[in-house]
Amino acid sequence: MTETIQETPSPQVCAGKIFEISGTQLDPDVAAALWPKILQHKWLMSEKQGRDVGLRTACIDFVEHSEQAIKEYADYRRKDVLVEMGAQAFGREIWDTISDSQPPKQLVQKRIILPLTERDLSIKHGVIPPKTIIFFGPPGTGKTHFVKAIAACFRGGILKSCPACLWPTA
Repeated sequence: MTETIQETPSPQVCAGKIFEISGTQLDPDVAAALWPKILQHKWLMSEKQGRDVGLRTACIDFVEHSEQAIKEYADYRRKDVLVEMGAQAFGREIWDTISDSQPPKQLVQKRIILPLTERDLSIKHGVIPPKTIIFFGPPGTGKTHFVKAIAACFRGGILKSCPACLWPTA
């Protein structure tokens, strides 16, 4: 994404533009804070659609779905960083390829996925979500497959690294 630095109009101008475009009356300071986010949303919608989306469409969509719009933009930015680092992304269906009757899947579901997806329940029951997961075993036992499946559950990516690559070369 090529970011261009644009001057944000005055708060009153932002409030006027948003009201003119969407019919939503906002406090000028709130409107000034939202204006750059609306422009980001317009850019993101245009990228997704493969065509230029008008400011009116983007503004109305942002105002009506602001929480979701901000989250989508943050996800998009995170994916950009991961892709630049060489991450691989996987679809949710990879988790379904592992049989539910497999003890390792049940353990991963119970100890890793649920504590991370159900934070309120984890806190209530005193379960601390893991910060690190280490799979070990001989080649061909499904360690990488589990990592890909876990990443898919969180719509994340995985970065493969080897210990030798982490040390700086002299």
